[in-house]
Amino acid sequence: MFAKAFASIAIFLGVAVSPGVWAEAPRRIIPLTPAIAEMTADILGEDLDAIVGVTEYADEPAALLKKKKVGPYHRIHLEAALALKPDLIIAASQGNSKDQVERLEKLGVKTLVVDSNTVDDIPKSIQKIGQALDRASTATLLEKKFSAQLEEITKRAQTRVKNTKPPRVVFQVGWNPLIVVGGTGFLNESIAKLGAQNVASELIQAFPKVSVEAVLSWKPEKIIVLALGKDETRERESIVAWKKLGVQATLHRNDAIARPSLRLVQGLYHLEKELFPK
Repeated sequence: MFAKAFASIAIFLGVAVSPGVWAEAPRRIIPLTPAIAEMTADILGEDLDAIVGVTEYADEPAALLKKKKVGPYHRIHLEAALALKPDLIIAASQGNSKDQVERLEKLGVKTLVVDSNTVDDIPKSIQKIGQALDRASTATLLEKKFSAQLEEITKRAQTRVKNTKPPRVVFQVGWNPLIVVGGTGFLNESIAKLGAQNVASELIQAFPKVSVEAVLSWKPEKIIVLALGKDETRERESIVAWKKLGVQATLHRNDAIARPSLRLVQGLYHLEKELFPK
């Protein structure tokens, strides 16, 4: 389960690659992260046959579960990807292996690299993918809808901040070892956009390992425990442990908050209700 969490949110070093020019819309596409697979599927709509392969944990929409797997996104199986004869591979600048992306280009595979490290990267990535798929108008509509929904959330947060003190929270993504959301990346931004204070934001890593003692010293009002997958044993154990230490902790089951895709807005709505039930 923890592996699935990091398939959604972990950050690896990557490299930007020139998208090149396509004479016609690609028909054999392999998106190299679960989030990119989601965005590609959103743009393609019902034309999902154009996606011939995905990485592990690409599960939204559900039709992607039936696609051929090319391995984990941080280190794909090159042979499996090449066997699918892709005419476009879409990679993440901070997510996929630098040397593997370069290797694919040297082998003549057309690649597009998009960013997904910040919330603002999401609409930009949608536009780039839409252009590569010759569906720029569809991408523009999706981008505008995402941006409008995000603006609504931000406005509500700005109103709350004027009237109430931002709640001090910790966003837990792992237990034993204890891993939290640090001060960089789209999840830290998401917490801030809701008008909450991530008390671990001073840590420069995106997902630092910390001690229980450190978390207690931050005096959080609430710990949000992210749960991904059906087995929630560790997450539930951590909630019991926190409560014994006098800290309020709740289980958050909506995995949309952990993907830098269009579904992030859904995740923000759910987290907003949890942090601000009124």
